[in-house]
Amino acid sequence: MSVHLGQVRADSPWLSPLEDNYASKIDQKFSEEIYLFSFVRNPYARVFSSYRNKILGVAKGVDNFDYLQQIRWQKQNPPSFDEFLHVISDQDPYERNEHWRTMTDLLCLSEVSYDKIYKGENFAENISELTKKIFPSSLRSIRGEAHVNATHSGNFRQSAYAPASIKMVQDIYKKDFENFGYSLDFEMTGGAHM
Repeated sequence: MSVHLGQVRADSPWLSPLEDNYASKIDQKFSEEIYLFSFVRNPYARVFSSYRNKILGVAKGVDNFDYLQQIRWQKQNPPSFDEFLHVISDQDPYERNEHWRTMTDLLCLSEVSYDKIYKGENFAENISELTKKIFPSSLRSIRGEAHVNATHSGNFRQSAYAPASIKMVQDIYKKDFENFGYSLDFEMTGGAHM
């Protein structure tokens, strides 16, 4: 939460790719070479986890009221996963909440040249490589453990996806599938284990 809040404060030391002239601000802020990286997540897993967390309110400390307002949901009960996908597919891609906006747009991939994009599914492997790049040698023994999502979405994902919802996710996140090399085949990506 502190990172989220820190990005929007006027005195924040954090730069966000959503800021105007992000690339030139990076050039001004850093005189030495920097390593630009990000982590992405499989679109099937990411959107379903966002739905469970932000729309259904699964996990501690999440009030889904604001998120339901953002998608202009007027009914008493939260939308089904398919209804949620229909709603966000009709939204302007840049007006979508950052939790379900495409990572391609969120990272401003057309504007920023990243040194490396890591996949969250390979976190344990990637963190070793990453720490060698960005931390002093004394910290190189850091080992990463796969992040366990607070919503435990992987336990429910397989049953939530019908052929129509798979197709909608493929359409909404087309750029992410292409740019980050994720397979469109829901079964090949480990459906329930992403």
